Amino acid sequence: MKRFALLLCTILFAVGLFAQTTGDQINALQQQIDARVAKRADFKAASDAQDAKASDIKFVYEAWQKQSAKYDQDLAAYNAKYTEVARGYQLLEPAAENYKQRVSQHNANQCTEKCVNGSCDGSCAWYNSEKAQLDANKAQLEQAYAPLEARASQLQNDKGYLDQTADKLNTIQQGVRTSVATWKEAEERLKSAFLDNEAEITRLQDMIARLRGSYNNCILNIPKECDKPNATLPNGDPLLNGKCEEMHAACGRMFDGNK
Repeated sequence: MKRFALLLCTILFAVGLFAQTTGDQINALQQQIDARVAKRADFKAASDAQDAKASDIKFVYEAWQKQSAKYDQDLAAYNAKYTEVARGYQLLEPAAENYKQRVSQHNANQCTEKCVNGSCDGSCAWYNSEKAQLDANKAQLEQAYAPLEARASQLQNDKGYLDQTADKLNTIQQGVRTSVATWKEAEERLKSAFLDNEAEITRLQDMIARLRGSYNNCILNIPKECDKPNATLPNGDPLLNGKCEEMHAACGRMFDGNK
């Protein structure tokens, strides 16, 4: 009987340590878990938004890639045309330089005919002939330069378009880089918050498990003799003398506070 009394005291002492019942503590912890579990829907929504953002960034990046490839093709075509036009100018340069030199010589050796009563002696016929040749050469050069100048003018317009396109592509590229960096930061924050939430759920579940373990231990400390409620002492008195009921009641108070 002393052993039963000692066990009863031990159980009652353990019950006294729980100012709040085990059931109340478990319920409070479960409410926290439920709130944490409910947040999983928020994380799912945030994750879906991240996926949608990633899809948008990918769409812009792929469009940038296509436009960049077209820009590279257009730039290569422009450079090829520019080379052709530059070559054309180079081929005409000797003729143009020769023309300039001949004009300089012509102007440096001017000739004035002697005329009497409106009749000239024809001494500057060579000079006039030379001028006619220079005029013809000028017309030929202008005719040769005309298509080159037209192409050069078009190339200048093309260059302006290419420069604008390059600026736009650079702006888009920088925007994609900024979007990717922002997305990665948000993804890391979301992942960290999700893992913290899951870790807290696990911690709260462990606390509930420990509390349930305390109650189970209380039940396990009740002697096996309590399974024989009709056992008696040699003198005929009840073996347990109500102690089993008191120990069960004590464990019950630990869990839900009921007397």
